[in-house]
Amino acid sequence: MRKDIFYSKGDKKYLYVGIYFIILELVFITSLFWTKDYTGIMWSCNLVPIIFAFSFLTKNFRLIKGTLNYIFIPHLVFVIVSLIYFSTGLNLINIQLGYTSFSVGFRAILFHLFSANVALFYSYKIKSDKKSIIYSAIIFLIIYILTILLTPPALNINFLSSSKVIIGVDVPFLKLIWPFFVFTIFVVPTYFFQKYLFKISTRKY
Repeated sequence: MRKDIFYSKGDKKYLYVGIYFIILELVFITSLFWTKDYTGIMWSCNLVPIIFAFSFLTKNFRLIKGTLNYIFIPHLVFVIVSLIYFSTGLNLINIQLGYTSFSVGFRAILFHLFSANVALFYSYKIKSDKKSIIYSAIIFLIIYILTILLTPPALNINFLSSSKVIIGVDVPFLKLIWPFFVFTIFVVPTYFFQKYLFKISTRKY
């Protein structure tokens, strides 16, 4: 049995953060069933809280870092784009992102705002290594395969079919190059960003 999964006094925060992510996932799943949006669970952003919950509860820091590598930028982009839509006053977030009401869209913003950011806040002082990139690849490849197998292309889950909503244009052959796109645009930059945060957080003045 791994001794490091037990919580010392200083590690209790990981237990609490893990419980937080379980509650966050349960709340969001409940809201999906309430609105009958059953395919919504397949969005990457909606799956990662349970991964964060498991990784914090087991203190699997590479898994935390790997999940952040994959999801931090998508969460950030989602919040920025959503706030831009909200700022128009035309409720475009519901039209462009498919939400059934203003309140559902607003809850989605809060969900994205307090998911990856919370994980980053409680892990930025932990050193990130290259093995976390392997975790990232495993996570996004599993999600990529499940999205293709379980969701209709018309719903554009995880933006496999079209990138127009996010960047304004459709990327040719997006479904084929999606893993490469995710790795180069999301995973690699966030990996180095986390290494930079660790460096400045542990710097001695």
